[in-house]
Amino acid sequence: MSSPSSSHIPSSFSHGLNAHWQTIYPHLQRSLRSLYRPNKAVLTHLKSSDEDLIPYLHWTDKSRPESQKDLVILSHGLEGAATSDYNLEAATSLHQQGFDVWAWYMRGCAPEMNPGPLLYNSGFTTDLKNLCEQANKQGYRRIFLIGFSVGGNITFKALGEGLKGITAAVAFSAPLVLGDVSDHLSKSFGGFYMKRFLASLKEKIQQKEAQYPGAFRIEKLNTCKDFYSFDDDFTAPMHGFSSAKDYYERSSSIHFLSSIHTPVKLISASNDPFLTPSCFPDPVSYPHMHFYYPNHGGHCGFGHGNESMAEMALDFFRQMTTFDR
Repeated sequence: MSSPSSSHIPSSFSHGLNAHWQTIYPHLQRSLRSLYRPNKAVLTHLKSSDEDLIPYLHWTDKSRPESQKDLVILSHGLEGAATSDYNLEAATSLHQQGFDVWAWYMRGCAPEMNPGPLLYNSGFTTDLKNLCEQANKQGYRRIFLIGFSVGGNITFKALGEGLKGITAAVAFSAPLVLGDVSDHLSKSFGGFYMKRFLASLKEKIQQKEAQYPGAFRIEKLNTCKDFYSFDDDFTAPMHGFSSAKDYYERSSSIHFLSSIHTPVKLISASNDPFLTPSCFPDPVSYPHMHFYYPNHGGHCGFGHGNESMAEMALDFFRQMTTFDR
């Protein structure tokens, strides 16, 4: 691949009101459109390598065998779901283009709480790897990955850890440096986004405590006022990290980019109110990767008045392969 980088590192970053508008308004639009879009997906469960369950929705063309089809696996963002507006819109668009699509629920994000003791975290790659292994066993011709926000961090980390059998992948608005983003979100927009995420995360800890009484120091929920304190008291011990700092360092996909051998593209807007400059790697330092850093788009707000995120991903997949559909 020659000159894969399609953008330079942004010279400035804007987190003003327009950035928040470009984040929130597209979400509202997609949510509204989803009310009128029939959901033809089927819910399936895959047993994970640690004996938990991975629920996922799939849109499948049963008229053709897997060996004649391409599959796209979608990974949602923090406190999202397989049914998140961006997931459903991408899945519908890609399925209309002839792809089979799987959209999986991270642990704790499905309508029913997962039976195992673990919730997901922003670098938890086990379930995505298990799904890709299953897809390869089923004999799909090609497998593509799309990750949104935290799902993008997980996608790149999994590939950097050696995930095989993937033709190409795209990450949108990925928080590649988790510690920086955690600190930034405690301040961005008066902590608006953080407070919403934190309330949902705390509720899941309470649900998991009901399943596994005594598993957590549940009284600490009352003193968790930001991501760092929550991750220090709950996420880190649950997943075997020594602290929130250790969790952020070992789970940030920025450290895995150099080890990725699959064609990948990072698409992040310089006005993304979730991200920090550290989440925009210099393309010169990663010549094996592709980058697109537009000035507008907010956080996963691409597509308003332009091509959708599914179309942006599909354009890249077409560049990396030859489609015969």
